[in-house]
Amino acid sequence: MKHWISIVICSLALLACAEGGTSRDGGFVGIGEGHVTASQGILRGEVKYHGAMDGELVVEARSSFPCSYGRCPVIEKAPLGQERLNQPGPFALSLKDVEENLILIVTYQDKSGKTLVAHELVPDPKNAPDSLVLSLDRPYAPLR
Repeated sequence: MKHWISIVICSLALLACAEGGTSRDGGFVGIGEGHVTASQGILRGEVKYHGAMDGELVVEARSSFPCSYGRCPVIEKAPLGQERLNQPGPFALSLKDVEENLILIVTYQDKSGKTLVAHELVPDPKNAPDSLVLSLDRPYAPLR
């Protein structure tokens, strides 16, 4: 009898783990993919930085998922769009998929290894402003 009780308890525990581990808050599943609202799109904006440039700027749009910071980028898969800039200024980021709650990130690393990051949550990319501003001149909260 004790053997059967142990089997039932283990089975219930496995079912609870399997069911609880497959989804996240807000309808996100797996590693954080959001609801895809369109097949393609463009996000326009400007990168600002008043410091000296001897490196490259990388602008990218990533999926996000709920986390202790609010929303965190999904780094386990490729960005939805990416553009490289030689200097601060305008960008037009072509997206292969448009998801809700994108995180737009710009990263700058100079030749000495100094890294600066700016980011902006874009809850509804279809209705995003015509020009999003990412400024490397101010501090940002952590992404993860």
